[in-house]
Amino acid sequence: MKVFDMLSPALTMEEATGLAESIKDLPAQPIIVIIGAGAGASTVAILETRPDAFIFSIDIEPHPEETTNLVSRGLDHRRVVRVLADSGEIDWPFLVDAIYIDGDHREPGIRADCEAWLHKVKPGGVIMFHDYVPIDPPPKNQVARVVDSFYAGTRPLLRAGRLVVFSNE
Repeated sequence: MKVFDMLSPALTMEEATGLAESIKDLPAQPIIVIIGAGAGASTVAILETRPDAFIFSIDIEPHPEETTNLVSRGLDHRRVVRVLADSGEIDWPFLVDAIYIDGDHREPGIRADCEAWLHKVKPGGVIMFHDYVPIDPPPKNQVARVVDSFYAGTRPLLRAGRLVVFSNE
């Protein structure tokens, strides 16, 4: 990663590198949805790797520092649209090349995101989950339990820290 520098302790360098590895082979000008974008650490990691990506950055909070972080690193903030909404309630109108889910970590929230978004990823696309903690997760983190229920018996494409990635085949 050329300019990624721990924008957030929530996204480690190992996870940012795994995220970059997961999207490098997507088609030209991929459309990527980020759920729970916060201050934009994942957005920066994605645009560093794929400056041709167009990102829909979904969060219930505005987090203007996302744009500040992109601009300060010389990345094109015009390739990012912040969508202020509850991600589980959006009726998305088209397919995307990749989705990165790092929103609500409680079971109802992550389940709503999976039900609303997994079928919106094109064949050959990738589905990435952050904060996948399968052993002794904190009480408010049910990501692994829900992800495992959707992907039972499916081998992940990649694991890096708390990042787990699946291919949409």
